[in-house]
Amino acid sequence: MAMIQVKCSNCGANLQMDDSNKTAVCSHCGSTYYRESTPLSINIENINVGSLADVKNNNGLYFSENQQQYAVPFSIDERQVKAGFLNRLMLFDNVPLDVAYDSKIISIDKVYYPVAFMDVVAEADWQATSIWEHEEKYQVAEDIIVYVDRYGKEHKSPGTDTVVRNGTDVSHPQWKPVSKTIYKTKKRTVIDSTQQTSGHLPSTPLCFKIWMGPDPGSKLSTTMVSWIDLDSDCLEVDDSYLNDFFIPEMGRTKDEAIELVTKKADESMYGLAREEVPGNRFEDFRGSSQVNSICMTTRYLCAYHIVFEYKSMKYDYYTSGEDKDYYYLPDHPIDQSFDDWLNGVDKYIKDSKSIKTALIITEVISIIVYILVLFPLSIVSGSIALKVVLFLISLIAVIGSIVARKKWINKRIASTEGIKADFISKLNSVKGMITELIQNDSIPDESKAESIKALIRDNGF
Repeated sequence: MAMIQVKCSNCGANLQMDDSNKTAVCSHCGSTYYRESTPLSINIENINVGSLADVKNNNGLYFSENQQQYAVPFSIDERQVKAGFLNRLMLFDNVPLDVAYDSKIISIDKVYYPVAFMDVVAEADWQATSIWEHEEKYQVAEDIIVYVDRYGKEHKSPGTDTVVRNGTDVSHPQWKPVSKTIYKTKKRTVIDSTQQTSGHLPSTPLCFKIWMGPDPGSKLSTTMVSWIDLDSDCLEVDDSYLNDFFIPEMGRTKDEAIELVTKKADESMYGLAREEVPGNRFEDFRGSSQVNSICMTTRYLCAYHIVFEYKSMKYDYYTSGEDKDYYYLPDHPIDQSFDDWLNGVDKYIKDSKSIKTALIITEVISIIVYILVLFPLSIVSGSIALKVVLFLISLIAVIGSIVARKKWINKRIASTEGIKADFISKLNSVKGMITELIQNDSIPDESKAESIKALIRDNGF
């Protein structure tokens, strides 16, 4: 009977398993290993980064689950959470100020969300066409026609000289076309050599975090899973410890977690394999990766879930029980009148800037007409009276546009932006004073509410 020796993914101790056994228990840390009859293997031939090819069955994958459970302890109390919740609400520009005293916390729960830390060992083989190349400069001859005036000056386009005698134009000789060779410097890539290359990535340790709580893939899950990592201080806990807290239902099964982490391992090995290919660049990359073992350790993320009510509407708020700077607020109360006012001000400023741009375009066009009318070889044909009219119109348009832009539009934009800045500055000042009142534990809640009401009223909000 053949004996198979592998290492425990959790602690590194040696394990032995014979062909007849499907399980093995690490004598050092207690991790249980299962030998699957049809483990997962991934073929990544000709796929794009981030994609997964068909899953093929192959021998060799070992899955283990660490029987020990770990939890991040709560280090922030409910009082701090409640104060932080109101402070965060005040950060939003369009939140009603009276939310500081008119919102009511309906429930506050201590929740432990499960996160699976998956330690994966994988390997990969790859093949590619490696290309070594360099860039070089070279010159290209080009024949062009230039036009030479009576003074020997070259021009790119045809023209005429004006010969004046006694203040009168007497002739307009054409510039002489001359053939000329010029040399342009260009760059090109030169291939030095190509070679079929291949390689093997030996057993590579990888680690992934997989959200096991409710609504996997949602904004809530992707936000909260970032609140925990391997450096988080964790306690080794048992079910009796976790029973004192709310544990939501699992949103992902163990099999789904294994399938997801296998995809992630495939993507990682695909990227690592591409980095191994020699040469300046490569083509026709082909590869296959093999997941050899997966060890799953569950860590519980501590968080507070607050449900609060404002004007008969209920809202959710989540914050880390370990770090008060981590929070997630899916939605919040909005002062619609302030939102409408702010949007109106922004539209007014945007429209004013559009008018300013139109005036600048008018100035440019008028200046072009002005120059064309005055230029001796003017392309504007017609009587002198017509040219005078065009000249006056362009001159009036330029002067009128500049005056309108500087005297009216610029002042209009600056005035509106100043009003907006002053209002927001005053609003933030009031919010700052409200925040100080919220954080002052020496003042009773009723007195805080009255002080906040007076503060809002006295400042005209």
